[in-house]
Amino acid sequence: MVPLIGLLPFAETLLIFQTIILALPAYFIYRDIYSETQQEKLASLASIMYLLNPALHCINLYDFHTQSLMILPSYFLLKSLKNHNIKKSAILLILLFTITEQTLFIALGCITYLLLTRSHWRKEILIRGLIVIMSITILMSFMAFITISTFGKPPISPENPVKFFPQLGNTWAEVIHNMFSFKIVDAIVNDLVLKVFYWLILLFPLYLYNWKIILRETIPFLLPWMIFTFLSGYRPVYTLGWQFGGLILGFVMATAQEVIKGFRKTNFRSYIIVIFIPVILLSPVSILPYFLARNLNIPIESGAAYSFNPLSANILNELEIASTIRIALSLIPSDASVLCTSNIFPHVATRLNAYVGNVQEVEYILLDYRYVSLEYFNQRLLQLVSILNESYKYGVMLHANGILLLKANYTSRPQLLKPYKFCIYPNMLSWSEITPSFNNVGHVKIKFATDEEKLIWFGPYLTIPPGLYKVKVNVLRNFEGKLTIKVVNYVSGEILTVSNEDTFQLRIPIDNIIEIKGYCKGIGELTLYSIEVELVNI
Repeated sequence: MVPLIGLLPFAETLLIFQTIILALPAYFIYRDIYSETQQEKLASLASIMYLLNPALHCINLYDFHTQSLMILPSYFLLKSLKNHNIKKSAILLILLFTITEQTLFIALGCITYLLLTRSHWRKEILIRGLIVIMSITILMSFMAFITISTFGKPPISPENPVKFFPQLGNTWAEVIHNMFSFKIVDAIVNDLVLKVFYWLILLFPLYLYNWKIILRETIPFLLPWMIFTFLSGYRPVYTLGWQFGGLILGFVMATAQEVIKGFRKTNFRSYIIVIFIPVILLSPVSILPYFLARNLNIPIESGAAYSFNPLSANILNELEIASTIRIALSLIPSDASVLCTSNIFPHVATRLNAYVGNVQEVEYILLDYRYVSLEYFNQRLLQLVSILNESYKYGVMLHANGILLLKANYTSRPQLLKPYKFCIYPNMLSWSEITPSFNNVGHVKIKFATDEEKLIWFGPYLTIPPGLYKVKVNVLRNFEGKLTIKVVNYVSGEILTVSNEDTFQLRIPIDNIIEIKGYCKGIGELTLYSIEVELVNI
């Protein structure tokens, strides 16, 4: 892919390339079905089934991932294996191993398929196939292990933490030990409904029409990855919205052709309607998941592909933020060093000195505060910015729409400064010791009776650009006592401000993740509408 990026060194290049690569299997699916059946409608139906798969859209809408490159080679791998073409299968398997080490599950799936369908093979071809695929699997796994160990810790070192199996242990040593205990039952039962639901969606509607073919042709290939997902407690591998569907979609569509060929003498309209059902219900390009979550309070377990909600997204605001980022990038010389958040990094990745962390000095710091979060960065980025600021005293060049551009030793006025304001609503807060009463417009009534000052609410954890802010608590008081607001730095625990007033000022430092806490004392009731935070001065 390096020549492609060399010719077109833009972040969008990867996204367009990924879309083309993901769409390309539809042509080969059409071609293969048509060559076998000579029926255009049947071939078109097969392509539609692939293109409308919710998992496919989840891959395409979740950044760029190498798993998107796996669908086409794995499709041809399975076709080659079923045609007893061991040489071509070996070449494709090696190609897949160069894409990601997760190909191990595909290789194990091929071995499982050969063993479970051995009656369909001539003995000498079966033995040769097993030897070739096992040899490639061992060789490539060994090469991956040595390479990864050379540049870092061994992948399955007993001391290494592992995030995939929280029910079995925190390190590989614990996981392997607990594989032979009753804890394996806990791992399987954990999120079992989600896991079953995920696999039913991936195989829908094929299993409705000929489950015997699915059981005989598809499951053997998918079995190793299926076992992994049922043992795992890491939700991205068994819920929609992530990239991992790329590991298996090629196999699903290659084996689906046996089922689709059985549709020859049927009404295609009914099948097309059935195919549309999961897309309308579950795809991130549908508005229904967001409607159910928002209006019926039905939780939709989804991943990053669903993060853009078409029901509530402010497109004009998104375009303004993107414009602000482009202005900030135009202020940074092409040869300057820059530290930035991960969403901006692809746009500066062709620079020699561009970083998302682990740097001792940079000329510019560019942050999108929507991506400076506790979950993704674990405070490391903000702590790094604070350390750099102590050494070089960065000045603000741009402060607008949650975008902050800092330059080392900059003392002039900001070249772009816009107001920054956001609201915290009651449903964004966590509640302590009381059960609040929400009305139909989201306001909350709080009743209490306490002689001592008690914590009533806390949160959310906020990361906002540094500066002087005005905080306005929109609250209706109907009690004898007092309401105290405390704002604390979540990282250090430092109290930034304490106020008994509904409106007060708050200065935010560079290294901040703040939390707003509400304390009440007395007897009565108050109604909280919102908390407004607005930039006053940088």
